[in-house]
Amino acid sequence: MAVPLVIWVIYQTGSTLDLDWIAVSLVVALQVTDILDGYLARQAKHGDTRRINPLGEVLDPIADKLYINGAFLTLMWIDRIPLWAGGVIVARDFLIAMGWTLKYVLTSVRLLPNMLGKAADSSHALALVVVMARPAVSVSNAVLILAAALTVASGISYTHMALTAKPAATSNG
Repeated sequence: MAVPLVIWVIYQTGSTLDLDWIAVSLVVALQVTDILDGYLARQAKHGDTRRINPLGEVLDPIADKLYINGAFLTLMWIDRIPLWAGGVIVARDFLIAMGWTLKYVLTSVRLLPNMLGKAADSSHALALVVVMARPAVSVSNAVLILAAALTVASGISYTHMALTAKPAATSNG
C-alpha cells in the first residue's frame, strides 16, 4: 500500500513544491517502521521462535526495495536526481535480487545482508530525504555520491559473498 503512495507523492513533487514535505515525511515514516520491524524481528529470533514468520522474512526486504527503487526511479523520471545516482542504486538491487535468487536455486544457500549493505541501504533513505528536502545542489550531490559509493562497495561485497558461499555441510549420522 505504501509503495504506490510514495511513488505518487514523489511524482507530484515534480510539478509542485507543496508535496515535498509529505514525501519527506513518508520516507521518514517508512524508515522508522522498517527499523522498528527489524528490531522486533531480532527480538523474536532471540525469544520465541514461533513468532518468526518465514514469509515475512522474505517479503519485508522486497517491500523495502520496491519503495526505495520506486522512489529513485520516480526521482530520475521527474529529473530530480541524475541518472547515474539512481541508476547505480536500482542496478545494484536488481543484480542482488537476481544473483541471490540464482544462488539459492542452484545451491540452496540463502545469502543474508551484511553491515556494508545495510549502510548502503541507509544512505539510500538519507539520499531520498535530502533530495526531497531540496537543499543546495552541492549538498544533494554530496549525499548522492556517498550513497553511490556505498552502493558500489556493497555490490562488490555481495558479489564476493555470492561467489564464495558454500552450502552447509550435512551429517549423515
